[in-house]
Amino acid sequence: MKKIFSIVLALGLVLGLTIVAAPVAADVSVPQVSLSEDAAGLKAQYTIEFTVTEALSAGVHDIVVDFPDDTGVPGSFADDDITVQGSGVDGDDVSVSGD
Repeated sequence: MKKIFSIVLALGLVLGLTIVAAPVAADVSVPQVSLSEDAAGLKAQYTIEFTVTEALSAGVHDIVVDFPDDTGVPGSFADDDITVQGSGVDGDDVSVSGD
């Protein structure tokens, strides 16, 4: 019985740390998305506008954008390809994952 309690306690501590360490997502408004081109096969510029409930800090918070599966996204970006509130984002601060 003592061994089972130890395992349950250890599992509880690990789960507790996982729950405490989980990232917190800010609430955002429904994004408004517009494209410079909407025909298939053409390069397009996305404009995505939304409002967050709390201030975001560089180096602390991330903005994650999920594109539809059939949308091609470059594997990397140059400086200022992406802007946040009119300020260019360093290309090294952008990561692309997925297919």
